[in-house]
Amino acid sequence: RGGACFLSPLPMFSSSHLHVPGGVEVEVHPVVLFSVVDHYSRREEGQGRVIGTLLGTVTGNKVEIFSCFPVPHTESEEQVAVNTDFHATMLSLYQRVQPSHQVVGWYSTGEGVSDSSLLFHDFYGQDVERPVHLLVDLGLGTRRMSCKAYVSKQLSLGGATLGTSFEEVRAGVVMAEADRVGMEMLFKSATASGFSGAM
Repeated sequence: RGGACFLSPLPMFSSSHLHVPGGVEVEVHPVVLFSVVDHYSRREEGQGRVIGTLLGTVTGNKVEIFSCFPVPHTESEEQVAVNTDFHATMLSLYQRVQPSHQVVGWYSTGEGVSDSSLLFHDFYGQDVERPVHLLVDLGLGTRRMSCKAYVSKQLSLGGATLGTSFEEVRAGVVMAEADRVGMEMLFKSATASGFSGAM
């Protein structure tokens, strides 16, 4: 596929549920969750998860996510690739409308982080100093719909880099009353589509 960036693996160590004192705090606007659910509902047949770019602002340790857009990718045991041309085109179009918003990280659907999650995180880390990974669990089956946010940290011993750790950071959804009504509609739609529960 033209414009595809093939990613190479590095070791990953998961340290979820670890909240770093004085660390990053993430605020997510509801439209982001609407977009992720819509993206997943339109995924290609057989595709396990979807990914996309997060856009927003960074003020100190606070990351506010206002919007996002999907990014086509392929994922298999042999390779992981991102359509970089599509990403660049969508970013350029978005920033014509919202020039103050920048790339702050990426999202994916699923239950947890994986080795390929690290590859995508490294891709976004090329242009973002401290990218945020927003993991949206759509509550398939008996699970409840939820979202978590992660940042990465290099693990080293002496002068040698051993790998990368994902650390969960504080995350919340910013909602006005109109947003709350929309979220209730999202959950009803998610339940009707086979998703379950609420955040």
